Amino acid sequence: MSTQAGIPVYDDPNNVPPGSFGLEIRGYINAATSGTYLFQLYGTQGNVYIWTGATALSGWTSTNRGFFASTFVNNGNPQTYPVNLNQGVLPFRVSYGVSGNQNYEMLLGLYSPAGTQIDIQGGLTPYDQNYPCDGSVPNFPPYGSE
Repeated sequence: MSTQAGIPVYDDPNNVPPGSFGLEIRGYINAATSGTYLFQLYGTQGNVYIWTGATALSGWTSTNRGFFASTFVNNGNPQTYPVNLNQGVLPFRVSYGVSGNQNYEMLLGLYSPAGTQIDIQGGLTPYDQNYPCDGSVPNFPPYGSE
């Protein structure tokens, strides 16, 4: 039996108990300018998959992902996934999971072509949003229906 207290997820006061764990982040990047946007992973333990565009909305599998990282990604050397975007809205999906009784950590950053960090984990900015306001791309299916 583990004596670990678990970990906090976002601002939820209820910690996730140790053991197998999965987290999914879905959203939209509002690309204010065209260029190369970077997803960056720091200090990640476990498996991380990233999908963008149409496969983020539906049909996503482990074999058609745009990016995959496994085990530990060193804080000093982040792994990056560049995505070339035209100005507009792009759906994205990030799936993270660990198994066994290990520590959980996934530090994910998203950066604009100018190097500005876009906060996709702690709140909305002009760059990220929960749904496509302009209707240019479909909404994600409701959670639990995929």
